[in-house]
Amino acid sequence: MFEGLIVSLLNRYLGDFIENLDANQLRTSVWGGDVNLQNLSIKGSGLDFLDLPIKVRKGSMGELVVKANWRKLSSEPVKVLLKDIFIVAEPKDEFNEDKKIQTEKALKRKLQQLNTIESYQIM
Repeated sequence: MFEGLIVSLLNRYLGDFIENLDANQLRTSVWGGDVNLQNLSIKGSGLDFLDLPIKVRKGSMGELVVKANWRKLSSEPVKVLLKDIFIVAEPKDEFNEDKKIQTEKALKRKLQQLNTIESYQIM
């Protein structure tokens, strides 16, 4: 049951990058706080959030380790370690974004910059 919960959380946060996370891949030591997943595949759309003119042809991750104190999740940090990441990428056939997407991205960047400036002024 605990493994299913962990896989659900990992799918929520890493599902856009990693293919087919399931409980069979999971090795966990609850008291030690380590979750260890090995030999994972990276999705073809795994790097799309970077808006680069490349697409992932094939990708793999040797190991994903999550170190956490499960009893104190709200007060102690959770560390995620990624090992042996290999990606074969190729140029996208077309890298033309329409004007609306470019405008939305520019607006998002400006809002992030404003939020950063405001957070420094409050301190």
